[in-house]
Formats: sequence, structure tokens, C-alpha cells
Amino acid sequence: MTRTRLLLALAIAAFTTALNAATPPPPAKPLDDRKMSTVYVLAHAGAILDLCLASPEAPTFPEAKSRDIQELAARLDKLVRVVGTHYRDAELTGVYAATKAQMATDAKLQQHVKTKHENCGERALGDLRAYVAENEALIGKFVEKKRLEAAAPAPKK
Repeated sequence: MTRTRLLLALAIAAFTTALNAATPPPPAKPLDDRKMSTVYVLAHAGAILDLCLASPEAPTFPEAKSRDIQELAARLDKLVRVVGTHYRDAELTGVYAATKAQMATDAKLQQHVKTKHENCGERALGDLRAYVAENEALIGKFVEKKRLEAAAPAPKK
């Protein structure tokens, strides 16, 4: 297992553990592709944030909480754009948005966000902040490493 795949696996495990989230529905096709796996787990977090903002309690959220949720969603969007730029895939943001929207319609996830996350209670928001920050670091390091490898001169034979 390559270091990058290990990091991705750790990120997925951290996400699952940190959020204790309901299992998202299986994707339409196997997620062998690294970028699609990444987009899928980011979309799951994005769907949770969207459900928080769509909850009946959202109008009563303090302004700072609403802003925090929106900022986390924007950071996830930015991460997807970074991945899309890295892979030169202009369609990735659309795939992310569609996947996130589809996940947000899942009744199990809706119920999970309502009951377990209390529509983005402070504990859930803390977990989401940590998850987004971890992914920013992982994806940032991965992209930087690949950029440096591409810029490095080929070894002489």
C-alpha cells in the first residue's frame, strides 16, 4: 500500500470515527479511483453540513454558528477544487455537488444528523472542523509532493 493510499485510508477512517456518521449509501460504481474516493468522503461531510443548514433549528442558530457551518462547507468546496485542479478534472466540482445532494436525500443520514449530531451541535461541529483541517493538511501535502516530484529533474542514468 502506497503512502498516499495509506493516508487516504487513514483520512477515511478518521472521518468515520470522528463523526460516528451513518454509513453513506454505496456509490454506483467501485471507488478504485483515488480522486473519486476523496470526493465521495468529502461529499459525505458536505451533505452533513447541508443537512444542518436545512434543519428546522437552523433559523435559530447563532450567527457565528451559521457562519462556521458555511465556512466549513466552503473549505470542502475548495478542497474539491484543489483535487480537480491537481487531476485536471473540471467536472469534479459538479460530481461533488451532485453526490453531496444525493447523500443529503438519504433518510438514514437525515435522521442521523438530527439525532446523533443534534443538527450540528457543538461536538459535531468540532468533529467537522477537525475533519476538514485534517483533509486540508493531507490533500495539501499530497498535491505539494506531486508538484515537487513533477518539478524535480529526472535522475541521470
